[in-house]
Amino acid sequence: MNKQVSLIFCIIFLSVTKIFSQDIHFSQRFASLTQLNPAFAGINRCAVLSLNYRNQYVGVPYANNTAGMTFHNYINNAQSGIGGNLFKFSQGGGVFNLYNAEIIYSFHFTAFRNTYASLAMQTGFHSNSVNTKNAIFGDQISLANGIEETSSEPKMVKKHNILEFATGAVLYNKYFYWGFAVHHLKKVHFSDNTYVLPKRFTLHWGGKFKFDVKDKHRTDFSISPNIILVQQSRFQELNLGLYLYKNIMTFGLWSRQSFYPTKNFEGMIFIIGMQLSTFKLGYSYDFSIDRFYRYSLGSHEVSISIRLNCEEKNKGKNAISCPTF
Repeated sequence: MNKQVSLIFCIIFLSVTKIFSQDIHFSQRFASLTQLNPAFAGINRCAVLSLNYRNQYVGVPYANNTAGMTFHNYINNAQSGIGGNLFKFSQGGGVFNLYNAEIIYSFHFTAFRNTYASLAMQTGFHSNSVNTKNAIFGDQISLANGIEETSSEPKMVKKHNILEFATGAVLYNKYFYWGFAVHHLKKVHFSDNTYVLPKRFTLHWGGKFKFDVKDKHRTDFSISPNIILVQQSRFQELNLGLYLYKNIMTFGLWSRQSFYPTKNFEGMIFIIGMQLSTFKLGYSYDFSIDRFYRYSLGSHEVSISIRLNCEEKNKGKNAISCPTF
């Protein structure tokens, strides 16, 4: 029990020291497309509503929970896409909370023959808060008496509201897609005039390839390799993923590697999903390759997505063939 309590505070207060540097993160990167890159707004050529929930470090009580809702739609007459994101991140049973509300506009055009592009701008309102009134500090933990009532640490309540901007671009054809996004375009300064929220750069590439099986007793299948590189300040993370599509089922495997302060293979992600014509359901399990896994027991994530007013003739016209989980 004492180990678990100590671990909770390591997680909570390491984040509190850099409270405003937290970014929303999902293991199923393509389940909420506009969270990865705002230029994905309208990319499916129809309306898409997605819901995501992530329970991080399930072995640690009151660790991290993230919920999100994204919506985007294509406006055919304007060759444009519109979208919106709503996210909530909670840590330590409500000690730290982050709320994001964002709107997106994207413009779609033909870059050159059989290759299409989308450029987007995003703006939003981010609200960050930390409230340690009900938190338990390290000096309250006693081996003899359990949790003490008093602490020498000061109780605090802090709130900051931030106006955010982001931009992104996507280029794609029948087989491949490339994308680049920059978040936190506007520098954030707080009361002490300290800049604590560096820009986040995301570069991603992928493809989807179908294999026809001539055996009548077997069905065709597709594979989709993907690369996502994220850099924020000096921190770099490389994600390598592979999806297998067979009938209505999707199976995915991702690896995650960091390069700062040391080169380190961090974890793996397993994904399974079911996709029908207008509905999809996904589940993923994310775990770390280190001793921390003994206590954290990994992270669970579920996603639900619904396509609205998505006629086949519009769905296939210049639509991207990227993963859906």
